[in-house]
This record gives sequence, structure tokens and C-alpha cells, in this order.
Amino acid sequence: QMFGGGHGGRSGGHDHGPKKSPQIKTALDVTLEDIYCGSTKKVKIHRRVATNDSSKCPRCKGQGQITQVQRMGPMVLQQRRECPQCGGIGYKLERQEHEIEVHVPVGGRHGENITIQDEGHQYPDMAPGDVIIQLRQLKHKLFERKGADLGMNYKLSLRQALCGYKIK
Repeated sequence: QMFGGGHGGRSGGHDHGPKKSPQIKTALDVTLEDIYCGSTKKVKIHRRVATNDSSKCPRCKGQGQITQVQRMGPMVLQQRRECPQCGGIGYKLERQEHEIEVHVPVGGRHGENITIQDEGHQYPDMAPGDVIIQLRQLKHKLFERKGADLGMNYKLSLRQALCGYKIK
């Protein structure tokens, strides 16, 4: 049916597999040469990983949430919030430093995101998260990027411009 008619606007209830662990976002400084020629860089990330001895959080008992009770005169206020000890996961996770290879694409742009699948946080009962790396182009001493072109500012005398001159 067109436009999801008869389904209340839903796309048929497709199951997209297990829930993913959170993403890790980081920036990578790249030179103009890296962008124009393409390169491979190694990046160290810190991720949280479930290990065989990962136990349930003692504060929330694996629920990921705690209930806070406050008395205000004759009223009682109950609030459920994320457990501050485990960050809402429900398990104690190990912090791990991990090195990944990032392929800087030829012609990449400042601010472009590169996604590396399944290298992020690895929470229990969830698929591994992704790592999103944002390219940060460093300034070049001579050239300036203007879209897909390279430009430069260089002062020449009239004589150099008319007779030719080799830039050193």
C-alpha cells in the first residue's frame, strides 16, 4: 500500500537486530597532504567493554536506574533516574584503550565524518557501537583550500609576473 496506509504510518515493524551500544565521537587532525593523497592514521580511543567477569552494578542491582524518595511535608516524591555508578548500563564495565586504523579518503573535507562500524563501546546484551571520527583540516603554510581547489597568496613584482619566476 502507498504511504504506509493501514499501518498507522509505520513501516511494517521491521526488527533491526539487537540494540547497539553507544557511539564514540572523536576528532582527527589531518594535513592538506593527507586529504589530497589519502592516508591511513592510527587513532587511540577509550571504550567501555563488558568482560567475562562483568558483574551487576551493586547500587542499582543491574537495573540501570535508581529510585530516589524525597519527603516534602505530607507528600512523598519518588523519582527514577539513571544510576550514577554504572551510567545506566546496569553492569560494571572495564575501561579499555583501543587503537583503530582510520582511512582518510582522498578529497575529504574539513568536518566530514567517517564511521567505523562495531569498534566502539561493547555493552552486555548489545551489539558493539560505532566510532565516528570527524576530520579537522590543519592550516597549511602555503596553500589554502577553496572547495575542491587549492589557492595561494604570493606577492610578485611586475617583472616577476611578466618574465616568469620560480617560487622557492
